Amino acid sequence: MHLIAICDDETEELNKTEQLLLDYGDKHPDHVFTIKRFENVNDLLQVIKDKSYMPDLLLLDIYMPEMLGTAAAKELRDMGSAGRIIFLTSSSEHALDAFRVDALQYLVKPIEKADLFAAIDKYLQTAKDKRKKHLLLKIDGMIQRIPQKEEDATYAPMIDKETGHISWEKGGQEIINLMRGLTPGPGAYTLYEGEPLKLFRAEAENGAFPDAEFGEIVEVTKQAFAVKCGDGVLWVRELQARGGKRMSADAYLRGHEMKEGVLLT
Repeated sequence: MHLIAICDDETEELNKTEQLLLDYGDKHPDHVFTIKRFENVNDLLQVIKDKSYMPDLLLLDIYMPEMLGTAAAKELRDMGSAGRIIFLTSSSEHALDAFRVDALQYLVKPIEKADLFAAIDKYLQTAKDKRKKHLLLKIDGMIQRIPQKEEDATYAPMIDKETGHISWEKGGQEIINLMRGLTPGPGAYTLYEGEPLKLFRAEAENGAFPDAEFGEIVEVTKQAFAVKCGDGVLWVRELQARGGKRMSADAYLRGHEMKEGVLLT
């Protein structure tokens, strides 16, 4: 998805530019454009200053009542906005100022479809690598692109069956997070008397069973069973035996015997 803003004080020009963008989108359905219109440059500056909106591409008129588009672009750069800018104007006299704010393109009105399409092509090419370094998130109802810091990046290991094998020495919340992360598949599991038992939902609880081993079933009720883990016990609430269906622990316990003292491995 590409967040595109158009800022022009003339409604007719806004309509024309928006239609050209829609035409481009029709010809390139693999690119999704989300278009936002501004008739007042101060409104645009305010939403970007508030960090409630950060366009990837801005199509900006130069001659507007509040200020020149080139001056607005300088303010955006001073705010830290790195979005690409295409200037749309009726005169070429501000071309030098436009490129001082790192403009992608400078188009003179009336805008020809071929010229704008070529500028969009150029934007998409330059944005290809940049977009790999951002996350697209919805924050407070607004879609925003959040930069990822390369120095903080880590590689996630390949997930396989062994990834889901529960280590009962770990804390209860860590085991619960493993269940959540591997649901619906491949699933977190343990071995009960040598047979795999997938666990989907559990509740952590502080509990002192000093004589119990990690993974030992320390309590069984009609509704659930508790297993000793690294920082207490884990009450298992939902599970699935080999060849069976996923079900609540109370439903499972009505048809299966779960023995206290047995070690889950």
